[in-house]
Amino acid sequence: MPIIQLNEFSTRVDLIDNQLARAGWSKQRKMLLEEVLLQIAAPDETYGKYQFADYVLLGSDGKPLAVVEAKRTSRDELAGKRQAADYAEAIKAKTGIDPFIFLTNGKDIQFWDRDRYPPRKIDGFYTRDDLERLKHQKQYALPVNEVTINADIAGRDYQNEAIRRVTEGVDAAKRKFLLVMASHRSTPYASISAKL
Repeated sequence: MPIIQLNEFSTRVDLIDNQLARAGWSKQRKMLLEEVLLQIAAPDETYGKYQFADYVLLGSDGKPLAVVEAKRTSRDELAGKRQAADYAEAIKAKTGIDPFIFLTNGKDIQFWDRDRYPPRKIDGFYTRDDLERLKHQKQYALPVNEVTINADIAGRDYQNEAIRRVTEGVDAAKRKFLLVMASHRSTPYASISAKL
């Protein structure tokens, strides 16, 4: 059976609109806008000064939460990374809000929090509540390395050092950690692998 490749418009109508609806995003309830005209600060020769963001997802306050950049199914979803960053910058310049970014080709979706992490593959679009929670965490969270270590729980030097290293990694937007520490007498070392 041949693989059918959809152009960008068909990808949006046949795939992405349905995926957004499954995550609770509704055009009728004014939760998302399509084809949003934005003025780009550093225009690209190909697209010019004014460009259209495929979708802008709005928070409960009506302000932008995220930009969705769509590509046709035959293209890599990351192909729109530069465009999406330009759209986010245009929104930030106009509103003071730095939106999250979704990059998709209808088959794969990548989520990008430009301040904290590179794009990463996700299973589906986040809901409005998910994005508002992430926005709140991003806005009000204290750096993890400012949290005091409880000496009753971890009072040894090597424990404190391990905790400090992990919190530094979290603050530096790392998502994977490997700790190797002394364990029970029969097993000289235990390793712990964690992924946030």
